[in-house]
Amino acid sequence: MTTNRILVVDDEHDILVLLHEILSEEGYRVDTASTAEEARQALGSGSYDLVLLDIWLPDSDGITLLREWSGHTKTPVIMISGHATIDAALEASRWGAVDVLEKPISLRRLLSAVARALEMQVRVSPVPPPPPILLDPAWGRSGTLHALRQAVSALVHLPLETLLIGEPGSGREEIARTLHERTQRHGPFITCTPTDIESPTVFVDRIRAATGGTLCLQDLEGLTTAAQDRLLAWLIALSPEEQGRRFLISTATSELGLRMERHEVSAELLERVGRRVLTVPAVRDYRPDIPELVTTLAERLTAAQALPYRRFSIGALNFLRQQDWPGNLRQLSHVVETVLHEAESEEISPEAVQEVLTRRNDIAHPPRSVLGEDWLGLPLRDARERFERAYLEELLRRCEGRIGRLAEASGMERTHLYRKLRSLGIHRVNPESDEA
Repeated sequence: MTTNRILVVDDEHDILVLLHEILSEEGYRVDTASTAEEARQALGSGSYDLVLLDIWLPDSDGITLLREWSGHTKTPVIMISGHATIDAALEASRWGAVDVLEKPISLRRLLSAVARALEMQVRVSPVPPPPPILLDPAWGRSGTLHALRQAVSALVHLPLETLLIGEPGSGREEIARTLHERTQRHGPFITCTPTDIESPTVFVDRIRAATGGTLCLQDLEGLTTAAQDRLLAWLIALSPEEQGRRFLISTATSELGLRMERHEVSAELLERVGRRVLTVPAVRDYRPDIPELVTTLAERLTAAQALPYRRFSIGALNFLRQQDWPGNLRQLSHVVETVLHEAESEEISPEAVQEVLTRRNDIAHPPRSVLGEDWLGLPLRDARERFERAYLEELLRRCEGRIGRLAEASGMERTHLYRKLRSLGIHRVNPESDEA
């Protein structure tokens, strides 16, 4: 009988119990944790041969834990996810995860992955990960990308309060995380949404958690007047010593500028959060680079998910180049991933790409239930809430309950989207297929 000790971390009670029973029956010694904090305590107080780690946890996420453990633990980590998207798989592999398991987890796949990981006994390596896709000099020759990469390098050498402006899915958070890593912050990368700022307790918790690291204020265009006042008051009260304890990065869309023109956003607030402003280009702004980008994405995904080799034909690359990509990098990455998973031949044709795009575009059409409402007969607050609920419910149905697809179709950041669904009382249709 094996004496290997395994820690299973998952916030879904049924999955936690199931994995505990299966692995215990196989002779492993199994401990469980349902939150990030419990996982930290368990790994800090015990010696484990393997960790099974869920990507989504109620108080943090698995990728954050993986980054925390990177470089100072010999324990191999297998990530668990509702669906192993390219973003999740690449990010997990960057920080040393030895495998990614999709829910629902196949018994054979589980036991095979566990056995292989225990045999490998790989160290979560501090070897520098490959460059983030948007900043990887291996692809992209346009002046647009060259200017972006130079600007990011300049920000690394002079890390002032930075505002990243760009469309949803354009890679703003990727750049924010890169700045955090390249400025060698010792603390964590903490995201903070407008909803977080609305709550004094949550906002203070986010600020404290980012001490020594980076506080990333997301979607500034969504700040209410009360949230703006709270954020500005905190910034004004910062002493020089306190100001230096964390790197402040903010993200926003061009809607922020429109709100400022309408005097709906404080100019002083923007001056304080954006001493340096960087515009993140949309994919259509570097359209000639799309074929190289698709090839690079395909190579990375194939390696990260151990997929069969597939090659995009010239026709397929040209077809992808001609699209506008309103969802930007996020949308393009998801399309490439879907095509690779569904491809039946080594060379991917334009028709195969078009079929995926046509199918996915169906979920982007405005829901008729939303368009049919009489919004003018309602107060603005009620109309907005009813519109948001009807819009997201219909879109969630068309996305088959998959949060990843909903985030892409709605153009909302995933963290903000989860909170919005919760606040509107919307329940997911298909929680088992969370990732895509």
